[in-house]
Amino acid sequence: MTTFMLTTVTALYLVSSVLLLGADRPGYRAIRDTISELGETGARRGLLASYGVFLPVGLMALTLAWLRHGSSAAGLALCIAVGYLAAAAFPCDPGSPARGSWRQTLHNLGGLVEYWGGGIFLWRLGADHGVGFQALAAFVLALPLAFNLRACLPIRGLLQRLAETALFGGLLLANAGA
Repeated sequence: MTTFMLTTVTALYLVSSVLLLGADRPGYRAIRDTISELGETGARRGLLASYGVFLPVGLMALTLAWLRHGSSAAGLALCIAVGYLAAAAFPCDPGSPARGSWRQTLHNLGGLVEYWGGGIFLWRLGADHGVGFQALAAFVLALPLAFNLRACLPIRGLLQRLAETALFGGLLLANAGA
């Protein structure tokens, strides 16, 4: 399987799983609520989200990093892997607050690696693939800061989904010729 195909399968698996789990959770709103909240501590389908979605997505991204070893695409895939593996290992507190338990802190650190590290590798990919990557990178790098702004709370889920689209879209484009 090519890295492009594996990236496509990973992204489609994530999107379909998040849509199904989100539809199954009463009161869940994708615009407001983060993906992590599907696996939050005490969630009805939290274990399914953690071990049936976040873990496999993290492992697939880790495989992509290994397959693209030494490239900026590998670095991007590794940052995505860290974010999803941290989400699987350290489910967020209810509502995924900026501050919380030790588990929430480790969860948030995984997210920082995914977004800041992923943003840096998107920026580096821009040198080979064009300025569009750098525009995506700027958005992804700003996300952790935006999550702390009160005005962004009602659209936090939307912002996260846009950043995830940028990360996976960048990885898809970087792997298109590999």
